[in-house]
Amino acid sequence: PEIFGEFGPNVKYFDTSVFSQPAAATFGNTTRNESGVRGPGFTALDFSLVKRFTFGRSSQFFEFRADAFNLTNTPAWNNPNTTFGNAAFGTITGATNQRVIRFALKYAF
Repeated sequence: PEIFGEFGPNVKYFDTSVFSQPAAATFGNTTRNESGVRGPGFTALDFSLVKRFTFGRSSQFFEFRADAFNLTNTPAWNNPNTTFGNAAFGTITGATNQRVIRFALKYAF
């Protein structure tokens, strides 16, 4: 099917008009648990910043660290609904992957 690439409720991600229910007592032409449609790709940018402060003997130091996961806060869209006959068939209504930032301080001796 043609991929439209749109996201959100009541917006079709792919062309649902090319799907139909097979005749009674017959099999369709797709494999089990496979609709032939894959969801959108996934992109995330992770970033770390580390600074080491030495003092006294060179074997002792403090290390400050900041990590950012999904720095650009790009949503990871869920796969489209592929349940034929469902009102949401062909739509993507959810996303995951929030930005997470964490800080750490380490003392090594």
